[in-house]
Amino acid sequence: MLWLTAGAVVVAFILAQSRGALLAFVAAVACVGCYRFGKPFLAVIVLGLIAGAIVHNPLQQRMLTVGAQDPYAYTRLSIWKNSLERISDHPWGVGLGLYKYTSFYYRFPIESAIARFGKRAESAHNEYLQLAVELGVLGLVLFLAVVSLLGWEIRATLRLPLEPWERGLVIGLSGGILGILVHGGVDAVFHEPALVLLAILFAGMILVVKRLRQPQGPSIWTVPFPYHPVRVALVGAGAVLCALLIIQPAAAWYAFDKGENEVARGREDRAFDWLQRATLIDPGTTAYRDALALLEVRLFQQSSDLRWLLRAVDELTMCLQLNPLDGRFAHRLGTLHVLLADRVGPGPQQEDFWRQAAAYYEQAMRLDPYSPFNYHELGKIRWAQGRAEEALALFRRAISYEPNFLPARAQLAELSQQIGQREVAVGEYEQILKVKERYRGWTLTALERQFLDVDTERLKRSLSMVAP
Repeated sequence: MLWLTAGAVVVAFILAQSRGALLAFVAAVACVGCYRFGKPFLAVIVLGLIAGAIVHNPLQQRMLTVGAQDPYAYTRLSIWKNSLERISDHPWGVGLGLYKYTSFYYRFPIESAIARFGKRAESAHNEYLQLAVELGVLGLVLFLAVVSLLGWEIRATLRLPLEPWERGLVIGLSGGILGILVHGGVDAVFHEPALVLLAILFAGMILVVKRLRQPQGPSIWTVPFPYHPVRVALVGAGAVLCALLIIQPAAAWYAFDKGENEVARGREDRAFDWLQRATLIDPGTTAYRDALALLEVRLFQQSSDLRWLLRAVDELTMCLQLNPLDGRFAHRLGTLHVLLADRVGPGPQQEDFWRQAAAYYEQAMRLDPYSPFNYHELGKIRWAQGRAEEALALFRRAISYEPNFLPARAQLAELSQQIGQREVAVGEYEQILKVKERYRGWTLTALERQFLDVDTERLKRSLSMVAP
């Protein structure tokens, strides 16, 4: 059974083609092999790695071709460097779970991609760096101290007079823990509850072996707990509270999932009820409020009832209050206020909505400074307000971050033509044609389609130009 299990694991390991898993596997096998056979076993590890590099296998193929297939595959060094910058800026940490939200401010370019800043690192791909970013340097030091203490306990356990099967058990479990810890240095392993629980189980089993084999024998701790009615009531209240804490997120997710399914089926009225239930059950989760706001915008587009749009504004305002680091909410609020301005038409109210939209776009620019969408949308507002120079500066800034963001180039060309800068307009039009040709035939993501979505024929007519 053990050999069959080992064979199944090896097959799964090869088919997964994970480079991080390879590192963890080598560390675990080296730990067990070196303790069992001594330092000469390292030569076996080296020979195995050489054989893996020479003999054709799926993992080797992935190592050779992953860079060509995915331009983001070899960005981990950049992500780690980026994480070190965050640690330098916030040595006391940004807060538990906030790494992915600070990523808006710490984007870095991928030059070979259509959207240079289109990807953001929601994980450090190194659990130790992520701990330092979120909990600060002190948090990382405390975690490493706990790991060191566990290592000391394992060492003390192996020095005890153990039975051969007990020694083999401790060595094997130690290899498993080491593999998980090493894998955590190149991937988000500690984010997987199953792996964390497995490491805790391994450590617990080792400590049990130590306790059973210590010369003084196992120590048993007892805690006196008289169950008179008051304590029984407190235990019952605690059990109910724990049940509610477990049931609440599950019930909210169920309502959200039902709502998303109803949206997919085109039954907006039922979807609204389910999504509203999700926000009532778990009012602190922005994903539910964001989905409800999106549905309310959809209902506005169907009915032209302005109340739906105002409700969507309220939901997104709450999202931004709950998570003030997420620039997407500020951008969406700006977009909704532009819709409100278009709806009310010219007048003081429209100017007020434009002013609010501009304020939200400026907030989004501070939170997510590399996104071209914020500069593009704010530039359109400034153009409509007659502030041409500010609009030109915003369009140019969008292009400086994302040269392939063609909507900003198209706006820049039209505005330049309008103010008499015909050479600039012609140059931007030619750049648009070059970018379109460069990526012709590519399979594009939704984001990349947004970058390249420009009607060149309409732009040509707008500029009164003849195609080159």
